[in-house]
Parts: sequence; C-alpha cells; structure tokens
Amino acid sequence: MKQQAYYRNIWDNDNDYAVDDTYLIVNCTGCQVMQSRYVANSVRNDYFLLYMVKGNIRVQTGELDTSMAPGECIIFTPHLPFYFESAGDQELVYVWVHFSGNSADEVLKSCGLPTGKVYYLSGMEEIIQTFQSLFRVFSQRDLFLQLDASQYVISLLVFIGRNVQKSKLSSTNLTNRIESSLRFIHENFHHPLTLQQLADMEHLSVSHYRTVFTESLGMSPYEYILLQRMNRACDLLRNSRLSCADIAEMIGYQDQRYFSRLFKIKTGMTPHMYKKRKNE
Repeated sequence: MKQQAYYRNIWDNDNDYAVDDTYLIVNCTGCQVMQSRYVANSVRNDYFLLYMVKGNIRVQTGELDTSMAPGECIIFTPHLPFYFESAGDQELVYVWVHFSGNSADEVLKSCGLPTGKVYYLSGMEEIIQTFQSLFRVFSQRDLFLQLDASQYVISLLVFIGRNVQKSKLSSTNLTNRIESSLRFIHENFHHPLTLQQLADMEHLSVSHYRTVFTESLGMSPYEYILLQRMNRACDLLRNSRLSCADIAEMIGYQDQRYFSRLFKIKTGMTPHMYKKRKNE
C-alpha cells in the first residue's frame, strides 16, 4: 500500500474534532508507510482506529503496554494519551481512521468493542479493501461523502466485532488446552517460571503453547504472569504493612528497584506512591 491521507476539512491537516451534533462522522483516514523508526505521542478528541498491515509497534495507552503485529488493531480512547513506536528499522505500514459523533460510543458498545485493547483479526484483505473504499469516497468528495464514509467505518467496526465474538466462542476450547499450566501459574507465580516448563505441562512446543495461550487469554504468558504478580503486589500494598522490599520478594523479585520499575510501568505510579494514595 502507498502512503496517503484524506481529511474532512481540507484546510486543517489535523482534523481533531469531537462532534456531538451528528450520528457518526469521519474526521480523517489514510495509510502510514515508514521505512525508518517512527514514533507517535499524542492525545486526541476523537476515536482513533489503527490496523497493522506490516511491521511491529510498541503501544502504550492507559494501563496498556504491549506490542502489535500485522493483523492486529486498536481503537484509542478520546482524551487519553497514547504512545507508539516502530520496532527497529523495519518497514512499517498501518491504515487508520479518526471518527467521532454523538452515537460513536453506542456503535462501539453494540459491536462489543471496548477501546484501548488490541484485537487480532483474520481477513486482512477484506479490511484493506474497506479502507480503500473509504479512501475512494474521500477522493470523490461529493455530497454523500460523510454518509458513505460513516457506512464504511461502521462496516469496519462490525467486522472487528464479529472477529472478537468468534474468538471468544473458540477461547473456551483453547483454554482447556492450557488449564493445567494456568492453575500452576496461579499457584506459583511468585517463583521463577519458564515457557518451556509451562509448555511441557501441556505437551506442546514452546511456540505452539505461546500461540494457544495468547489466543485464549489475549496476552502472552509473560504478560499474564506479570499481571498476577502486579495484582498481588497491589493487594499487599493496600492491605498490609509490609515494606516494598518484602512485597517484591513475596511476588518473585529479589531486586526491589526492578520490581518498582515494572510496577510503575503497569500502574503509572511507584509502589510507594500507590501505597500512600490508597492509605489517604
């Protein structure tokens, strides 16, 4: 795909508008193509849907801190800062659309799509075709621009929602494949755990185990283990008088500084700040 961008207001190359007098409106759309490192750090008033076509990016927004690969998409929340950067110097390609409207929330809820989450979608060709149709509508710029554009955005959201629904229906069967290792993680997350150890419990290769785990729970085994540790740390910080060093050791970290760094990445504050705020 080629780099391109289209704007509702051609006199404003930002088109960052929160609209409340129209059902759904598309502010801008396009395709980003970069051959070198790319960084985006912003906050917008409208919804921002990003779909990865090629390359990888690291994404941070709200409590989310993860990587995205081709076939994955995210809808950034209005008024919430977001940051993403490309991984290395590989070519990066993603398509995007910004939209707003007094029913944007309702449409997203109807499609079962909370913002600020990464979704894996099958059917890249269909998604790209929808975006190309959206680009064509903006190129024509006739009286039906917004009606047509809104229609294609709703089609995208419905397509994503159906993918998510199918994934949830199949996740039960996938979770059965990793039931033993999941139980083991919950009982032993405070001990060192390896992917090989967990994969052996389910009689799967490491790569297959990682794939099944991620498809089932929407996060990698490492991210899941980290989540259990940080949740336990929050619980201990709220409800005990243990020191941060003691809590770090209890959840599996001998290095308190490393624990504090991870905790801040996940919660946005240090353990000391979290404990102080909860006790106020």
